Amino acid sequence: MVKPGLRAVELENRARELIVKGGDKAAFLNYKPYGAKRPFPAALCVSVNDEVVHGIPNEGDKILKEGDIVTWIWV
Repeated sequence: MVKPGLRAVELENRARELIVKGGDKAAFLNYKPYGAKRPFPAALCVSVNDEVVHGIPNEGDKILKEGDIVTWIWV
């Protein structure tokens, strides 16, 4: 599914669909560890290129470009 022009939030949306379809729930979605200011707002962590790990795919407007290195964690 990862290709140039795709918005990271589209990966998030698809992951949520697959999780629900499988009868499961995302482990970190809305998880708020002690001391955190807010709960984690996503099912995926999506980082592009040199972005720090645990990038939030539905914040900002991450649009993938040719040559981008994309890593994600399905949580």
